[in-house]
Amino acid sequence: MQASLLDRPTFGDLAEYFKVTPPSVSGIVKKLIQLGYVKKQRYTEDGRVYYLVLTDKGKRFNQLHGEVHQKLAQRIIRNLTVQEIDELAGLLEKIT
Repeated sequence: MQASLLDRPTFGDLAEYFKVTPPSVSGIVKKLIQLGYVKKQRYTEDGRVYYLVLTDKGKRFNQLHGEVHQKLAQRIIRNLTVQEIDELAGLLEKIT
């Protein structure tokens, strides 16, 4: 889950990071809360603002997700030459 890349993001932080509207983030976050992956924490200095925090379930999912990505990357590059890996890295940088 990308939210873990940000330290205690707000809804606005996520909207900016993913380049979507705050209402889009709100709907997705609501579903993630219902599924038990994240929880909202009220910001103490401004009661209108909420931080999002991964739950233990969310942390486990994020770890498994990372492991799957790592295994996939290893499979992809296993049979590539160093030059091909460099070219692939350059292409991936260009499109992200």
